[in-house]
Amino acid sequence: MARGVRADLAGVTVGDGLPVAVMGVVNVSPESFHAGSVYQGEEAIVRAALGMVEAGAALIDVGARSTAPYLDTALDEATEADRLARAVELLAGKLPVPISADTTRSGPARAALDAGARVINDVSTLRD
Repeated sequence: MARGVRADLAGVTVGDGLPVAVMGVVNVSPESFHAGSVYQGEEAIVRAALGMVEAGAALIDVGARSTAPYLDTALDEATEADRLARAVELLAGKLPVPISADTTRSGPARAALDAGARVINDVSTLRD
């Protein structure tokens, strides 16, 4: 019997035949197109992420730059890397689930991994 497509995301196995895994989203990008997902300040970021885990999130995805193609959300790579690394580092020691970093650029991805992220969520599929 052939097995379906599956992937391991830092210990969270997803794919064919498995229950749905929920990913919580914490944006630290004030220019985000979805204002309800933006958290500012350390206490708000931690409280939001812990609440998502308590509600069943298997991963927490942290974003530091909006990827909305219809908005002017230009942000330099250093600013994105700094925002992302600070948020990931803040959460890394406090969450019982893996942290994913939402970025399309290698510099911010490296900064997030160095800060404790265990998954890179790249919507450009490594093309940006």
